[in-house]
Amino acid sequence: MVDVSENVISRFKENKNNMKKSKLILIITLSILFASCSNEKPDNFGNLFGGAGRRNSYEFTKKFQNSIVNKNIIASKDISGAIAMPLPLPNGDVVIATQSGSLVIASNATVIHEIKLSDSSYVYSAMAYDSLDNIYCIDTKGILYSVNYSGAINWKYSLKELEKTLNLDTKDYSSIYSDLLLQSDGIVISSNLPKKSMVCKVSKSGKLAWNYISNLSITQTFSADENENLHFSLNDLRDNGVDSVLTLSKVGKLKNAIGLNKVNLVKTPICFAGRMYFAGIVNRNDKQLSILYCYDYNGKEIWNKELSILPRNLSIANDTTLYFIGFNPGLGQRTSGMLSFDAKGDKKWQMFYEYAIPTPVMISKTQLAFAGTNGASIGLFIVDRSNGELQNIVDLGNTINLNLKASVSNEGCIILAGSDQTAYIKLDYTQIEKILY
Repeated sequence: MVDVSENVISRFKENKNNMKKSKLILIITLSILFASCSNEKPDNFGNLFGGAGRRNSYEFTKKFQNSIVNKNIIASKDISGAIAMPLPLPNGDVVIATQSGSLVIASNATVIHEIKLSDSSYVYSAMAYDSLDNIYCIDTKGILYSVNYSGAINWKYSLKELEKTLNLDTKDYSSIYSDLLLQSDGIVISSNLPKKSMVCKVSKSGKLAWNYISNLSITQTFSADENENLHFSLNDLRDNGVDSVLTLSKVGKLKNAIGLNKVNLVKTPICFAGRMYFAGIVNRNDKQLSILYCYDYNGKEIWNKELSILPRNLSIANDTTLYFIGFNPGLGQRTSGMLSFDAKGDKKWQMFYEYAIPTPVMISKTQLAFAGTNGASIGLFIVDRSNGELQNIVDLGNTINLNLKASVSNEGCIILAGSDQTAYIKLDYTQIEKILY
């Protein structure tokens, strides 16, 4: 069990200060040699969670920047804070969707544009942007927005009106709208209603391309593979129901469905290199266990693995190493485990932490990063990819109250939004460290 107490955080800080002088000399000496080793550009702009495959890989950067915590209290009119993940743009600006229905585009603490979307709704789902810097978001009333970088609303599309047209609308029920997924020809969204769910694609000009209706409930996030086929986890809420993994083509046609009897699927499949990975919960002898699955895109099982800890999130690296975050219900949800698996499903290593880890592991070329909390403190953990050993803990408890849904900028900076004020923190390197890394 890894000790992540305040004393450990303090010791990390002391060791870091003691090394600063010698490290500075080394950085200056080698700066010319390493100046050419800059970060690559991300290969999948537009979608959060590391791209359309939702695999949380940010391997365009060698390491996650974590020497400085830059706190940006944005000078906006709307100061209500965020529920949704922050959306980093390619130019370094950050989009914050506030709890009072505004979009704020900010550069550090400076407001570039502030757009009021609604007085009676707000954005909680993950946003996206396209190559023209158009920003896409959906609010709690089912209005999908396209907003340009200049702060003007390009168009609106109402999923609520589509639900009514399809006779899916229930007046006394508020639909739950998914995280957005941007594709080459449009934006894919799902909505959950009491007994059905709907998936649709809206073009980048705001026109309905297609819709698909299911009798099952869709998880909040879904993914797309390299050919833009869409993969969903669907829950059958009936007693003894059969949960499914559904694959639709990019034009909304059913390709295949995988039924899993007596398995409760809790997360969306993540996709990479011809394979999708997902996890569910089963009951065995009055005990809950999890099953980790690997399938190909055609619905053929490659392997499965039964685990004693319950699943929270999955991430997969370019070398097909899979990282599983889970928790042990017998020890409480603030005890988390991280397990690493190779392409064959064999376990490489495992580590346990006395922190809750509510979000996916973020992957760089050499490191893993995740936010954790024990209720009294919050930390950003940096660990070695090869063995899971802890390299650094960044104390976030003395910054601002944070939404722990982190995103990563194109420079490899981890960004978290303020939960009760319109603000964000950005983890960064010093200028001299940027020369080295």
